[in-house]
Amino acid sequence: MVEDSLPLARHVYDQVTLAEEPDSEGRWEITVADGFENDAATFTDKQLAKAGYRLAELLKAIYPDTD
Repeated sequence: MVEDSLPLARHVYDQVTLAEEPDSEGRWEITVADGFENDAATFTDKQLAKAGYRLAELLKAIYPDTD
């Protein structure tokens, strides 16, 4: 859902820094803020839980008599 994705994308974007220019081999150095991995794991867990709930609701709507 857009309501979930856009704030999450902004939060992630704010934690990532891209080098001003590529290195001599054309690669861009990317750094992430301290705690980025923990934030990512927390957001991932929450988003997966929401996705599971939404899938369950969809399946209930498609198959209402299979409780």
